[in-house]
Amino acid sequence: MEERYNFFDQFNGFGAWLRAGNSLPASAILLYYALLQISNAAGQRRSFTTPNSVIKAHTNLSHQTIQRVREDLKKYDLIDFEVTNGVATRYKINPIQTPNPVQNGQGSAPNPVQNGHIIRKKILDINNKRKKILLEDSQKEAFAVFENQIHPISSISEKENVISLIEEFGANNFIEATKEARKRNARTLNYIAAILRNWQKGGFHGNQRANNGVSRIQLSDDISEAVERKRQRILREILPQYARGDSGKASDMP
Repeated sequence: MEERYNFFDQFNGFGAWLRAGNSLPASAILLYYALLQISNAAGQRRSFTTPNSVIKAHTNLSHQTIQRVREDLKKYDLIDFEVTNGVATRYKINPIQTPNPVQNGQGSAPNPVQNGHIIRKKILDINNKRKKILLEDSQKEAFAVFENQIHPISSISEKENVISLIEEFGANNFIEATKEARKRNARTLNYIAAILRNWQKGGFHGNQRANNGVSRIQLSDDISEAVERKRQRILREILPQYARGDSGKASDMP
């Protein structure tokens, strides 16, 4: 028989574990509550299988963030997991050991609907707190460069993806990749990620990074500027009055 758990004991036990001085990133706490919600819907089974797409739908966490923070949960023995087929992952909710675990509802029948409501409210609260978390100065600068060079961030998922790239590759590398994407007139987050991956393969070698594995794209802005400079030079050569700034005489020319 599959091992099951008491939802309220697990939920309150995790809260007590946090209050006991244990520290986790907000995204790891969010992931834990999402896993509780998913396992609760599966009948409060400790072991269950779910793909990252389902977790992402519950949390708005990116694929990279899910992979990273579940390691934090495993490190503290809160969960175990095993990638089964490259898509779905087998998770296990481990019992929580607290000095004074809260006993609530032992012996009563589980209520998945009520439990799910509690978890959804907790996830919503955590998501709201995450939105208010101040970024470090380097991250703030990276966001400012992205919005200035590429486009204003338009959704929570895009913000999560930016954060994931910053955390994975570093704020300075993200800033340089953003500027490089702007130079190449390829203003997408996917292009920035491709630049960072190519730089990472080459070891992030300073100014040489730009030539590592990504072909250069001639900027349409540069072409327009070159054409305009040539037009101005020709006008100055064949129209002396244009060079003197006498627009009236220039306008009389056929």
